[in-house]
Amino acid sequence: MSAPGPGRVAILERLAPLAGMAGALSIGACSLLADVAYRGPAGEAYSPLNHYVSDLGEVGVSRLAPIFNIGLIAGGLCFAVFIVGFGVSRGGMAGLAISAIGAIAGLAGALVGVFPVNDIDRHTLATYTFFNLGWLTILVASIDVARRPDSRFPEWLAVLGGVAVATFLIFIVIYVVSATGLDDTVNGPRPSFVLATTLEWASIAAILVWSFATGWAWRAASGRVAGAGASA
Repeated sequence: MSAPGPGRVAILERLAPLAGMAGALSIGACSLLADVAYRGPAGEAYSPLNHYVSDLGEVGVSRLAPIFNIGLIAGGLCFAVFIVGFGVSRGGMAGLAISAIGAIAGLAGALVGVFPVNDIDRHTLATYTFFNLGWLTILVASIDVARRPDSRFPEWLAVLGGVAVATFLIFIVIYVVSATGLDDTVNGPRPSFVLATTLEWASIAAILVWSFATGWAWRAASGRVAGAGASA
C-alpha cells in the first residue's frame, strides 16, 4: 500500500486532532445520557461501581441503548481516524505501528456498538480486540512521544498515556482473575461495589482523556504554528 500524498496527509492531520476530541466527547456524552435513563432488571439505577460498560448498550434493558451504541460507533470510528493521523504525523516504523494497531482498535470499538451485549459472541470478540489493542496502541504512542520530542505532542502526554496503559492492564488482570459474572436474575441484587466494573470504567475514562488531551494539544500547537506563519 502506497503512502498518502502530501495533500492527503495535510487533510488527515487537520482532521485527526478534531476526531480525537469529537470521539471522546461522543462516547462520554452518550454514556452519560444512557446512564441517567438506565433502569436495570431489578429496577436499579446505573452505577459504574457495579455495572459493566456494555450494560448501557443492552437492548431491551437499557432505555437509551441505541443512543449509547451509536455513541460507541461514532467514537470508535473517530478514534480510528485520530490514531491513523497521529501515526502518520509521527512517521517512521513507530508511526506505522501506531496507525495499524490503532485503526483496528478503533474499528473494534465501533463494532462493540454494532454488536451490543445481546449478541454475546460477536460483542465479546469486538470488546476483547478493543481492550487488548487499545492499551497497546497507547503504549507505543506514549513511548514514541517520550523518545522523539515533538512540540505538537508535549511529554506530559506520555505520562498520561502511561497512566492509561496501567489502568487498562490492571483491569484486564482483575477481570480475568475475578471472573465476576454478574447476573441480576440469578444472584439477586448487585453488590454495591465491584472492582472489575469500576476498573473497566476507569480504563475507558483513561483512553477518552488521553485521546481528548492529545487531540487538544495537537490542535493547539498547529494553531500556534499557523498563526506564526501568518504573522511572518
